[in-house]
Order: sequence, then C-alpha cells, then structure tokens
Amino acid sequence: MLVDLWTQKGNISIFACATQMCFFLILGATECFLLAVMAYDRYVAICDPLHYPLVMSHEVCVRLVVGSWVIGMPVQVGQTCQIFSLPFCESNQINHFFCDIPPMLKLPCGDIFVNEMVV
Repeated sequence: MLVDLWTQKGNISIFACATQMCFFLILGATECFLLAVMAYDRYVAICDPLHYPLVMSHEVCVRLVVGSWVIGMPVQVGQTCQIFSLPFCESNQINHFFCDIPPMLKLPCGDIFVNEMVV
C-alpha cells in the first residue's frame, strides 16, 4: 500500500493484494483477541484482587498473548486463501486503495453465496 501511495500508479499485483489482505485480517483478529485478554485481566483484577497475582502470573499472561496470535493467524490465512482461490472475471480492478474483502467479493464469476456466508 505504501509503494502504491508513493508511486501513484494505482495498481497492485494479485500477490501483493493477497498479502496486504492477509496481514490486515490477521492484525484485526489478533487485536480483538488481545482486547478480550485485557478485559479478562481487568475482570480478575476487579473481582478477585487478592488472587490476582496467582491467577494472572507472568506465564499465564504470556500464554494468553501467544494464544491470541496463534488463534488469529490460521483462520485469517484460510479466509484469504479461500477468497483468492475464487475464479475472477475479466474485470480485476477495484476502486479502493487497499484490498479488502467486500470489494474482492465483487470480482469473482459464478456463485459466491457460500463464500459470503463464511465471511
């Protein structure tokens, strides 16, 4: 995206688009899981303050953070592979400055009902 904005060419390769979408989705999913971990941390701190050091030890915090990354990656990589394995029509240009799921789902030929339901 930065190269496209810098050069003002306005086009992006299919591999760069898939990479951009994959990173965007992974970081978004990981952020949601990390927010849930932070909410759990605050819940334990407020509702059970005397047991907080036992419940939220350093090892538990590291496991929760690593779990957030590990859970978010395979799901989003699979979703990106699913979207880019669809057969695309002759028009393969989108009017956006980055690759996102809704504009990419407008490009394929054929029935994409299942893909829309998964997304």
